[in-house]
Amino acid sequence: MTAAAGCLVLTAPRLISQGAQGQKLQQGVDQIKQILSKDGLYTRTTKSGDQYKSVMERKFEVTSANGCQMVVTSNIHVHTEMPAQNKVTDRSSAEVYHPDFSAFNPTSVIVEDPQPPQPTWETTGYLVRIAIEAGKPPMKASTRIQQTNEEHDLPPLPTLAVYVKTREQADRLAKAFAQVATACRANPAP
Repeated sequence: MTAAAGCLVLTAPRLISQGAQGQKLQQGVDQIKQILSKDGLYTRTTKSGDQYKSVMERKFEVTSANGCQMVVTSNIHVHTEMPAQNKVTDRSSAEVYHPDFSAFNPTSVIVEDPQPPQPTWETTGYLVRIAIEAGKPPMKASTRIQQTNEEHDLPPLPTLAVYVKTREQADRLAKAFAQVATACRANPAP
């Protein structure tokens, strides 16, 4: 429900002002959505000579956002080739995270570079992680196997961790995470 400028906007389950914090919240949420939809990708390639090759891709996106509450999905695809056995497999699954940014510590955001290539594997993607403040409940998460549509709860998580393609986008995403967490903490739920 929106009213004239300077009034309040009601977004379940909390009240967020239309003032500076409300604008910072919306700007941060929009930036997180945009960065993940364009650049939210992690790839791991594993090889064993010409006997085995596996490529795992994780594509991250915000599938819904309502104020400080978000749903972040990691769609996972694994393609495996075993030429000696004349075998190729493809598996798809998804992990679904339910972050509440009012529980995150804005000063805990970190960015990590990709791991250096190893003899049998290499990765791409910069990790961006934000931790839940001590004493707050952990984040709910689940996994879904797309071929069977089976869904299972994952153990509660103490952090939200996503990957993006470039360092520039990782730094922008880290700032957006901190901006949203700060705005959410400035407007605690009644």
